[in-house]
Order: sequence, then structure tokens, then C-alpha cells
Amino acid sequence: MLNETISKSNFIIQRVDNDAEGDRYYKGIPVDERGDIIEGPPLWTRPSYTTVIDAVYPMDSYLIRWIRENGDAGYAQYIKAAESGTKVHIAISEMLLGRGAPSEGMELKEKRCIQAFLDWYAEFKPEIIETEGMVTDPVLGMAGTRDLKCRLNYTKGKKSYVGVYIIDFKTSSQVNDKHRIQNAGYWSCEPDRDNIKTAILHLGNKTE
Repeated sequence: MLNETISKSNFIIQRVDNDAEGDRYYKGIPVDERGDIIEGPPLWTRPSYTTVIDAVYPMDSYLIRWIRENGDAGYAQYIKAAESGTKVHIAISEMLLGRGAPSEGMELKEKRCIQAFLDWYAEFKPEIIETEGMVTDPVLGMAGTRDLKCRLNYTKGKKSYVGVYIIDFKTSSQVNDKHRIQNAGYWSCEPDRDNIKTAILHLGNKTE
């Protein structure tokens, strides 16, 4: 499935989701000065950060054991959790773009995740720079879609979040090293990365 394109000077990034294989990759399509597509092969084709990380980083041993113990039902629940996370991401993106959040067909956990985001947004008051931005790192040879780039100016007690942040949303029960590596990949795409921080917004029973 071919997704939206995002312009990056002399090329646009196209995201392609391979629904059959469950992976994702990106293409750099050349454009002219007016932004019109130049016919021909893509300038590059790169796998997504998540595709590469999933291929080389071991799955959590607890999750593997849980899927084995629960058989097909366990694997089906694992897939459902991933799909649920995608629904929450889409809903948040729609809200940030001012289109309103679709609630029809959403389960209680998904609504709670969205509410957790709204609570965070109301408290932290982020200045939105970009949402669902496609980025690529020519050195690492990978690409991805980061959830949010924003500016924060929030201090409460000993907690202080000030500056430009790349924030990744997670609806899983816990945040692990794979998530941190993924967000670090998005950070590596920034030319001014020394002045940019990363954070993971953990949506669920509590927001961190």
C-alpha cells in the first residue's frame, strides 16, 4: 500500500507498507524545482527502522514465552495489540491536524490511550513543529516516520522538558530498548540533532 509523500528538497519520500509480509520500506522519488515528479527509477529504496530492528533485535523472551504458551490465540492477541496501536497513532495524528479524533469502533483501552495523550497535551502544551514526518538517514541507509516533533517549555518540580523534542508514542504495556533505538534512529536524521532531544510518550494506564 502506497502512502503519502513528504517533500525533502530534490526528492519526496514515499512510504510503502507491505501488508502481506508485514514490513515497510521507503523510496526517494526525484522531483524538479517546482516539485513535479521526474520520471524514472527512485533515487533510493530503504527499509524502515522498525523493519530492520525487528529483523536483528531479539524479541522479548517473556513475549516469546507468552505467545508459545497461548498458541494461536496468543499470536492473534499480539497482532491485535499492534493494530490497536496503529489506530491510536492515526487518531492522534488526526487530532493534531485539527480533523478531530475518530471514536467509532474503538475499544476502551484505545480510548484511554487517546485520553492519556490529551491529558499530556493539556499539561505540557507542546508547540507542534511536525507530525507524522517521514525522515531518512543516508549513512545508515534507513528511513522512518516519526510521530511528533515539537518544542516544549515545561518544568514541574525536578522535571524539566525544555527545547525541541522528537517524541514517539507507545501503547504497549512497557517501553523497551527496541523503542529507544527506533527513536534514536529518527533523531539521527536531524542535521541539527545536537540541539534536539528524544522522548517516548508511554500511553496506557499512566503517561510517562
